[in-house]
Amino acid sequence: MDENMDMDLDLDNVDLDDIDLDNADLTDFGEINETIDEPHLKIGSKSFKEFLKVAKRVSATGGKDIISKATCLQYDPDRAKVVGYATDFDVYIESELENLDTENILMDPVIVPTDIFIKLTGAVPANTIIYKKDDKFFIRLYGGDMELETHQMSVDKFQFTEEIEEKATVDVVNLYSILKDFSPVVSAAANPAEKRIMVSEEGAFANYAFAILKSETVKGDYDLKPKDIDVLKGLTLKKKDIDLKVYKTTEGTKATRCVIKGDDFKYAFLVSDAAMSDTLKSNMSTVVNQDGIYIDFIQFYKIVELAADLPYSLGKVGMNVGEDGVVLNIKTKKGTDNSFNITGSFDGTPKVLSSELIIQAKLLRVLLRSFAAKQSVKVIITDMALGIVSDDYESVIYTEVK
Repeated sequence: MDENMDMDLDLDNVDLDDIDLDNADLTDFGEINETIDEPHLKIGSKSFKEFLKVAKRVSATGGKDIISKATCLQYDPDRAKVVGYATDFDVYIESELENLDTENILMDPVIVPTDIFIKLTGAVPANTIIYKKDDKFFIRLYGGDMELETHQMSVDKFQFTEEIEEKATVDVVNLYSILKDFSPVVSAAANPAEKRIMVSEEGAFANYAFAILKSETVKGDYDLKPKDIDVLKGLTLKKKDIDLKVYKTTEGTKATRCVIKGDDFKYAFLVSDAAMSDTLKSNMSTVVNQDGIYIDFIQFYKIVELAADLPYSLGKVGMNVGEDGVVLNIKTKKGTDNSFNITGSFDGTPKVLSSELIIQAKLLRVLLRSFAAKQSVKVIITDMALGIVSDDYESVIYTEVK
């Protein structure tokens, strides 16, 4: 062997820290021949991949049912779009994908397991082409075409067709903000009844243990469970200046569902008759309407984070009104406090407590994550609870003074 060819080809010695092989694709690799004579679908690969991410969230993780693990594509001549469908029979999603060709369009549905589609799209060019030849379906990849193993069944099995009636509209930016910002509280909740966003005519609520979070930017009559939150975040990401329409199934349907419809998608999901406690809501109003102190959010969060994570911390913080802001004490196992003064701007005349308010640091940290996009928050310290308020969110942690 030539001495110049004596190279170390052991991958263990190759630095792959900057190479994400699982998510690498060929979308921007270069041009390939897109000339095709057979009936076909031609859609943008980036938008197709975004749809598949959402379809994956819908797909059932268990069972042997092929429909709930598959994605269906079909051209809709009325909309002149390729439409993607996915369902687990509890929820249904359909999303329009831009049709990039107007001639010799494939009219047959293409039904493929979602996981297979996701793997294949790692090797497609900028545009995804699926065509039919000799009663077989193929997808065009770099360097050649691969036959698709498709399921033969009716598209209506993927479609939600129950009768619905319009109930409300919601601004897409407001809804996305609620989905994103309320997620920490929903994810942290251990009680299944709390693992949801409750939307009523008073606003959107999330509840975890002794904490409650509210926004009046979204109103209606439905609840969003973790899967609904994940799917809708994917569907509404980067969308602006759109009013989404909210529908509900009419009386007599087997199961009550809500449908949220945008300009290019429709999502149908089951709703329950669960409701937020009236006592929690009324007590919340009592707290958040009192005088408080505006303080820097990041400074507040970082101190609470220390109280939650440090090994010698008891996991509790004591809070009280100080001369020029909020006094926050991290309780330690040594029996001494680490005291911090967070200066702020007073709103009214908040009262100094005779004994500090004791808050569980981990619970407070979860709640504060919902305010991550805020520069400052208003803190209200009372004998019964801690209130945290921003321009569009209100929250309360109920506790006891010790």
